[in-house]
Amino acid sequence: MKTFIAAAIAASVNAASAADFMAHLSKYGKNFQTIEEFELRKALFTVADAYITKHNLLNVDSLFKLGHNKFSTYTPEEYQRMLGKNDSSDSEMNVKPLNVANAATPIDWRTEGGVTAVKDQGQCGSCWAFSTTGAMEGIDFVTNGTLRSFSEQQLVDCSKLNYGCNGGW
Repeated sequence: MKTFIAAAIAASVNAASAADFMAHLSKYGKNFQTIEEFELRKALFTVADAYITKHNLLNVDSLFKLGHNKFSTYTPEEYQRMLGKNDSSDSEMNVKPLNVANAATPIDWRTEGGVTAVKDQGQCGSCWAFSTTGAMEGIDFVTNGTLRSFSEQQLVDCSKLNYGCNGGW
């Protein structure tokens, strides 16, 4: 059985034909400026195809099957950037350690009713908006005694200093 699966995986690596790749490009409206980039993207597609095939063959009882999508020709770096990864280091931001010597007694604002329910940013790399609204919701609760949920989407749509769904500070 293992020999059959190994042979099937090996065959599938070769199965990522030029026609499959061209169909993928057509489906997702992709085109490339140079032959070098075309070849790079085809190689990335072939690696993704082998990964997909291996998963689907080895995990027949899995609750999910893998397939190609618009990210099948992305490099790992492009995918991370799409998720909002920013390579800026803390030292560039002039971060200073917090002196907690004179800090007040800690309060768990969750038990005090000062934290909204868990939210989901989905596929949008907008963690910056969620941390901003969380901080604003907290200070609003401390100041006014009422817990209100603020709109992350409004920040994503209106902020010119961040990158919308592509990350920010």
